[in-house]
Amino acid sequence: MKDKYFFDTNIFIYAVLEPCNEKDIYKKETALSWIENEEIEVIISSQVLNEVSNILLQRISNE
Repeated sequence: MKDKYFFDTNIFIYAVLEPCNEKDIYKKETALSWIENEEIEVIISSQVLNEVSNILLQRISNE
């Protein structure tokens, strides 16, 4: 049985946004490794999905 992990908004944001510095590169790599890990079951709430979509839409509208 896979371990279950609840992922918060920041995990997805770090995974999709371009890193600005060395610390952000580490955060992006870590987030991607967690998301791609097939040995865990990821749980995402509807609130997290809404937050991620709002943040990404704000970024797009600011470009």
